[in-house]
Amino acid sequence: MMKFSMNERNYEYAKDSGVVRFKDRYLVYYSMPYFPESESRRINGWGIGVAESTDLVNWNDLGELPLPSHLVVGEGCASATWSHNDKIYMFYGESYNKHFRKIGCAVSSDGIHFERISNELYPEEWNCAESGHPYTFTDDDGREYLFFQGNNDKGKTRCFACKEIIWQGDMPIFKDVEMKMGIDTLCRCLLLEPEALECIRQYWDSNAVQEELPRFLTFAFWVEYREKLNLTPDELIRMDALVKKVCDCATENPVFCAFFNRVHRLLFVEKLDFPSEQLPELETLLGDASGIPALLLSLSALPLVAKKYASMGIPEKYHEGPLGWIAGTIRHYQAGKRGRLGQFLSQTYWLRYSVRGELFRIGRFEFQVCPGYSWHLPFFRNEAGEYLLFADPAWYIDAQGYKVNEPGEGIWQPIFSDLDGSLRGYPIDTAAGTVQKKLVDVDSTLWKPVLAPHSFCVHLHIPGGGGMTPEIADASFREAVQFFRTYFHREIAAFLCTSWILNPAWQRLLPGSNLDKMQKKLLLYPAGADPYSGLFFVFGRSDDDFASYPADTTLRRVFHQVWAEGDTLRPGSMILPAEQYRPFTQTSR
Repeated sequence: MMKFSMNERNYEYAKDSGVVRFKDRYLVYYSMPYFPESESRRINGWGIGVAESTDLVNWNDLGELPLPSHLVVGEGCASATWSHNDKIYMFYGESYNKHFRKIGCAVSSDGIHFERISNELYPEEWNCAESGHPYTFTDDDGREYLFFQGNNDKGKTRCFACKEIIWQGDMPIFKDVEMKMGIDTLCRCLLLEPEALECIRQYWDSNAVQEELPRFLTFAFWVEYREKLNLTPDELIRMDALVKKVCDCATENPVFCAFFNRVHRLLFVEKLDFPSEQLPELETLLGDASGIPALLLSLSALPLVAKKYASMGIPEKYHEGPLGWIAGTIRHYQAGKRGRLGQFLSQTYWLRYSVRGELFRIGRFEFQVCPGYSWHLPFFRNEAGEYLLFADPAWYIDAQGYKVNEPGEGIWQPIFSDLDGSLRGYPIDTAAGTVQKKLVDVDSTLWKPVLAPHSFCVHLHIPGGGGMTPEIADASFREAVQFFRTYFHREIAAFLCTSWILNPAWQRLLPGSNLDKMQKKLLLYPAGADPYSGLFFVFGRSDDDFASYPADTTLRRVFHQVWAEGDTLRPGSMILPAEQYRPFTQTSR
């Protein structure tokens, strides 16, 4: 800020100063304020003043510039000047404090008397409302740029714009500049630590800041789905306020908008397997609304899912199937965030399988086609319809018959061979999901393989939401068989699943529950050790402080019982042969 005694305006402060070297002196141009309350003032509006110096220390105030002939009093301020071909060019704000504020350009041969160089204002579409505060910059390579506050949406947003200045004789012409933003700047703008977005560095498009507001970050988009997420009336009111907060942020903050638009494209347009689960919530920027961007991201997948399903000939009743999964993730977030509404960013990746046309909500369950999957366990059936499933020789088995991740004391490995008409190996107790340490040898002519390596197996996923009764589960499996027969023209050989829900301990700890009933109708086998299995889905978190986990429901209490017994959590795996499928309402295996 420059300080002069400006008698002509009876005010000693100025702002928006800019210095230019012109011939044998320095000139500083600055905005001069207005005083509408002053009875003695004849000028009601901003002006441009100028001072000169030869050493940048001692300044001589030359007073207010004479206005270019096209301007009325009080309509020029906030100038940016530079020297070119022994002339001074000045960009300045016109019609200050008026809605359609413009940027003008004038030229002077003495630094005092300026005339506008064109009847056109600059720079066109970015000069449509409230443009101003120009600044010129010459880069190390000699290229010149004009920066200014501007917008191309009639004042809905305020952004910094940039144009490269190209000279045609004595006339400045403007060239569009690609605005780029690196990850470090992105972190600063989103109020994140510098390393918070390392997971996205190699995927970040530095031109993303140029992108327009995506529809999924508008309140109108939210309205299309808000009634379909099983929210209570009170939750809808709270959610509306949070969504509005995030949509306002997207409108006002182009960096925020560009970031989530890029994540949307990575997940659902480019469909890359980038580590989105490592993306942080914007807690500092958004506060209690920090879980809303993930929710809107998930909803942004739905139009793409509908488009993909339609191209596959799949009826509309399946198009919004992912909404059930999204509704379940809101409950996960509530559990982990003490009642707050939103979704964890770590979960949004799941919907890309739906966008790819690989995952479908059919009744209570989701069913996934996994291209390239190959069944590998030795699995046989005899004429009586009995199944025999052998352990994989690559597994490590503990004393209880559970699969563990590495060798150690008391850990053993099974064997298996199919030679000379004999099947020899360690069978799996498919009721308990454990490997029996009992070597068996059976006649291979009496046992035929159930699956070939590339049999069409569909993977089962169990979204949150409860209500998994035997009848509902049964209907979901039956509908899935018909679905894939109709739209994929393939017969399912078997359903496969690995889940915390298939922990064999639930049969003992939750007798008679839906989890118990479901397990009793499946062929179970061990999945490996995981002391955090199910924690996220039941508690909304998965840290090591087990004692702090709440025990306010039956399901949560059995988790505590597992820990109290000195046991560990573990997932389980299952196979359900589709050709031998029986309704869950039957009681025999």
